[in-house]
Amino acid sequence: MIYEWIGSDVQRIIQDSFLKRLAKKRLIKSTGAFNLVVIDSLKKELIEIGISSEIFPLVNLNFVKQCPPFPKKFSILSYVPENRWDFYHGDMILQLAKNFPDIDFHILAAGDTSNNLSNVFTYGFVNDIESFYIKSNVLLRFTIHDGLPKMVLEALSFGRQVLWNEYFPHCHLVKNQKDCIKALTSLKSNPLYNKAGKDYVEVNYHPQKLCDNYLTLCKKIIEHK
Repeated sequence: MIYEWIGSDVQRIIQDSFLKRLAKKRLIKSTGAFNLVVIDSLKKELIEIGISSEIFPLVNLNFVKQCPPFPKKFSILSYVPENRWDFYHGDMILQLAKNFPDIDFHILAAGDTSNNLSNVFTYGFVNDIESFYIKSNVLLRFTIHDGLPKMVLEALSFGRQVLWNEYFPHCHLVKNQKDCIKALTSLKSNPLYNKAGKDYVEVNYHPQKLCDNYLTLCKKIIEHK
């Protein structure tokens, strides 16, 4: 049996009561489950509560041959679900929009969130996210807890800059609003394609590489048993 842990799974077990967490750990141990996580930060969090795991992201990405041209107006893309507004720091993103009235902010999944800002555009559920990567310069993601969001990998694959409050290669690490302002000011004054990020994702998250890694994992599990 294989368990794959994403960010919300790890956050949930950390927040569980002592007895509930103990019961889950016993169940995992009794089934002889092999635990997978999508990123190193989750592996470390599970170790702290006595659960060992292997890093193995399961993602399916579409790659573009060349970085699409930037939009004429510098724009930010973000994902802030209406029912998890605080978790995704929606108010902070609106405050950034106030600080940068000359930048357009496109916020997905926010629904009809009311705001009086002419540079903020909110959307409900969106089928075609790729079109939003094309019309943005930067992906901004700021959450209370995270795993390995597909949006981060996709934005990098489009050669976009990424501001994220988690460490990841070729992303801008931002820990607060001040960091975001500094990064956006710099990127706006000198818009550049994130070629290094695009190359990194295409090499490390290519379907063939993931298949090869999966085969190696299966052999390891068999040998372990």
